[in-house]
Amino acid sequence: QTATMKQILCTIAIFLVLLQLVHTFDNGYHHDLTRDAAKNIGFSQDAAKLMAYSNNLVDIYNYFYLTKLKPEFDVLHFDSLFSAQEIITQWKIFAENSQDFFRELGARDSPNRNAYLEGIHIIGATLHTVQDFYAHSNWVEARTGSCDCFRTDTIMSYTEEELLDYGNQLFTGFFDTSSGNAGDSSDAYVSGSDGEHGGYCSGVNHDSASRPNFHKAYALGYIATIEWIRAIEGWIDNPQMWTIMRNFQLDDEESKEIDDDIIRVFRTYLYTTSGPGSDNDGHWKGDGSGDMNDFLDNYVKFTASQSFFRSIFEEYDYSAILANLYDFDYVPEINWPPYLPYSGDHVAIFIKTTYAENLKKPFEYTGSDMYVDIVADGHRYLDTRIHNKNVVNDALWNTILFVSSITPLVEVEYSLHNDKDILSLGNSGSISLLYNPQLQTITGDITGIYNSIDNQIEIETEEANAYFYITTWAQCTPTNRIVNPEYTDTTKNMCGDVPIGFSCNETFWGTLWEFLADLWYYVVIFVVVLVIIIVAGVVVCCKFCSCCKGGE
Repeated sequence: QTATMKQILCTIAIFLVLLQLVHTFDNGYHHDLTRDAAKNIGFSQDAAKLMAYSNNLVDIYNYFYLTKLKPEFDVLHFDSLFSAQEIITQWKIFAENSQDFFRELGARDSPNRNAYLEGIHIIGATLHTVQDFYAHSNWVEARTGSCDCFRTDTIMSYTEEELLDYGNQLFTGFFDTSSGNAGDSSDAYVSGSDGEHGGYCSGVNHDSASRPNFHKAYALGYIATIEWIRAIEGWIDNPQMWTIMRNFQLDDEESKEIDDDIIRVFRTYLYTTSGPGSDNDGHWKGDGSGDMNDFLDNYVKFTASQSFFRSIFEEYDYSAILANLYDFDYVPEINWPPYLPYSGDHVAIFIKTTYAENLKKPFEYTGSDMYVDIVADGHRYLDTRIHNKNVVNDALWNTILFVSSITPLVEVEYSLHNDKDILSLGNSGSISLLYNPQLQTITGDITGIYNSIDNQIEIETEEANAYFYITTWAQCTPTNRIVNPEYTDTTKNMCGDVPIGFSCNETFWGTLWEFLADLWYYVVIFVVVLVIIIVAGVVVCCKFCSCCKGGE
């Protein structure tokens, strides 16, 4: 009976956790940003994989992992900062704490393998915070820019005096429950919103491709990731240790353990949902993938498993990294900028799917569960699974990768899937291409230039239809620094139409159908709550009333 009651309480607790939104770059984007940047500046596949995994675990332990929640991670998302001064102070404290940690790590005598793992783990976890600044603030809107290129001037590119000129016009989105800052948010205003972080359908955030200026924030997140890793190399100041960390290798057993764990984390984010029509319907790369049955199945598998790296993550004392964050009376000693801004030359490659249709239709009534799987430049990009739809128009399937500006050709393999089955788009099932980033030409299974929605690849087979294009976005050469802020409109400088999140335009009948499809879940929740109320009533009666005391 005790075990059964614990299971019931656990089910209700999971449901209550899912009612809160996860406020961060969608975790698929955190994963790709971290892995790509780390590999592109010389880290091994295993080291980059561990960094990306550690980055993703921040949200898992902050929001999902009921028995091991880390509420102290609330301060790691750069939320609820209402002025340039608060943002500068937060950056200084965060950088100072991180600098102290990595200097101590680099100074250790005879470091062992666990020390290298500790360093990789903290790089990944702190990158979550660095990337969140660009996803959660109006920094993108603070400077004008072209739609033909991406800006690389992160906040580290500006002097403290330049930033302070913004006053309260530079800020990050806030929540009803603040991340530790009880300051006044009334002056932090973005046109069309009230300064709230929001979700897929509204707010300041750039967390997914359904939000205005997401691509600009993503590009800055990539540049900021490179900046941060290079800063850490200087703070460690131990070339031998840094080389070992960069070349870190897992053995076969460790690699399988981590890969299995990463799949569980991926599916937990993919399927998370607060119910049909909610603003929390999947959290991998955009909405539309939530499924309560699949979420519970994978969540149970995740919490029932353990890996050596998760043990390190769980048992680590983060107090030194978190110290003094959101304490604006604290005066950090570190100067501004706390580390050097980016210098380099990259181009961004966009692979955008505009239409997909499953002609096999194995689920005639409930719809397909389609997603795009792309391997480009040796990296795998898993887009979100669109739940219960045989036809997907203008999905949030946007693969973004960064390569050196002198890269001659990039290999691309494009495939469309329904759940576990590949939908054939060619003789081998997938489409294999070579893309020239400078000329924007394609060779391979298809030849030509297909770099816009008006000139896209249109594949039509007996099993599926898929339309997509590939284009290049170069680095901007900024001609302006600080602009007089009439810039706080989140739709300002927006490039092209922004896909609308699936949860933002659900019809009444569509939402009703999804509700009925998942009705069993709501019935179970209702029954469980009813049983607990009855049991609690009986317990209270037996303790305080005469009904269980033999009529005494």
